[in-house]
Amino acid sequence: MALSVNVTVSMPPEMVDEIDDAKGNKSRSQYIRELIREAENSPFIVSGDMVEA
Repeated sequence: MALSVNVTVSMPPEMVDEIDDAKGNKSRSQYIRELIREAENSPFIVSGDMVEA
C-alpha cells in the first residue's frame, strides 16, 4: 500500500507569486513536486508516475 505524506513549506509571498507565474495549468502542489523531482541533487528516483526515495 502506498503511503501519503503531507509536507508544509513556508515561503515569502514573492516566492509564491513566482511559483504561480511559472506553474502554468498545474496546481502549486504538482509544480513543487515536479521541481523537487527534477532538482539536480534530488534524492528521489523517478520512474513513470512513481517516485521512490
